[in-house]
Amino acid sequence: SIHVFKDDNNINVALMLPFMLDKANPPKQARLYTEFYKGFLMAVDTVRVKNNGKNINIYAFDTQDASARVDSILKLPSMAGMDIIFTPDNSEQIEKIARYGTENKIAVVNSFSLKHDSYNDYSTLFQVNTPQSYMQAKLFDFFDEAFHGYEVVFLDMPAEEEKEMIGELKAHLDVKNIPYSTIDITTSLQADTLSKELKPGRRYVIVPTSSGRNILIKSLDAIKSVKLDRYDVNLCMLGHPEWTTYTAEFGADFNQVDTYFYSRFFTRHDDRGIHNFDEKYHSWYGEYMIYAAPKFGLLGYDTGCYFLSLFMQGKDYNNNFNYTGLQNSFDFDRTSNWSGFVNKSVYFIHFTVFNTIETIVK
Repeated sequence: SIHVFKDDNNINVALMLPFMLDKANPPKQARLYTEFYKGFLMAVDTVRVKNNGKNINIYAFDTQDASARVDSILKLPSMAGMDIIFTPDNSEQIEKIARYGTENKIAVVNSFSLKHDSYNDYSTLFQVNTPQSYMQAKLFDFFDEAFHGYEVVFLDMPAEEEKEMIGELKAHLDVKNIPYSTIDITTSLQADTLSKELKPGRRYVIVPTSSGRNILIKSLDAIKSVKLDRYDVNLCMLGHPEWTTYTAEFGADFNQVDTYFYSRFFTRHDDRGIHNFDEKYHSWYGEYMIYAAPKFGLLGYDTGCYFLSLFMQGKDYNNNFNYTGLQNSFDFDRTSNWSGFVNKSVYFIHFTVFNTIETIVK
């Protein structure tokens, strides 16, 4: 049995994650959860320097990706003494843990699932990944501010899946009476085809309708050519969250075109803080983080720093504050008086023509 000290001098955290320790060779997803846990432990080390006399007690449980296992963990008497519980990425299991958290006044953190919406029903549940509806609302506000007076040219490849956001953006443009046109790309975009859509003295933002590498490969050369030759127009591009994973390959192109995109998270390869974290992680664990988007070690670190710092201030999770970490940012708010908390933070990344990268958190 586990004895838990439930008082103001102890912060008790349970991580209920599918580490899959029963497997001789755990799958990649299980190793990513382990990486999250390792990053979280590094956050404990960072936060405890400012511990205000409080102890941070960590309890890790292997759910083995089984709902029956989650049930058995929640039946442990010690669980009622937790202050924070981190959930796996499984809707049924999140629901069970969220219900338990609300009944026992325990903060429950969903750091992984994108589409689970139990935050509407359980008052102590925190949704870390900004829901799509909030992302779009922030995007449209940013669009109206950054691209005021611009017309839109959509680039569409019929063979590629259209982003859900595109239809919503077109509806937004219709409401705002903002002109837009569409160029269909069958093989590759030709500079002349794009140039014919651009009238002298106007400002344009190009928006590819799909988010894959293929549409960039097929269109970037033409866009760069027009950007260079058509000094009589102001031209830039707006992209998608998936582009955060393309920056190493297309970063120079993004700069030449004057590119914006948005995301739930972002890291810069040349960021000194990221480099220091990478080296510290390697020093602690003898390995580097697994390549993933987002990186789970950084996600564990950022969520750990935020929630541990929040509870260091007192065990009232209504006293939220805005936080920008190494990879993730948090701006939590309730969706209603009886709901849980949703992170409404969105990154807007701008690759400027001056070969710099501007990051704005909204």
